[in-house]
Amino acid sequence: MSMHTPGPLRVRDKDGDVIPIDAPPAMTGYDRREICIVSSWDEEHQEANAYLIAAAPELLEACKDLMSGFSVKTQADEVLMKETQWIIAKAEGR
Repeated sequence: MSMHTPGPLRVRDKDGDVIPIDAPPAMTGYDRREICIVSSWDEEHQEANAYLIAAAPELLEACKDLMSGFSVKTQADEVLMKETQWIIAKAEGR
């Protein structure tokens, strides 16, 4: 079982307000506790990274949902299944 902070995660500015992003944005969990500060070489990458991190719990769940009903019918399906399994394992630190 993964021990990550459960979603939804929110992108907040340095004052704790939800968007617009003000450098450096912070990620907060469901309980509004800060889990990380996102910084980058420029605001565009910083904001994009913050949104990607915020989407991570939902992306992980979507991958798991996909795998629960997935059946391999073609070689492309097999590749997709293996990639999705790898992504899930990576997200869970395995």
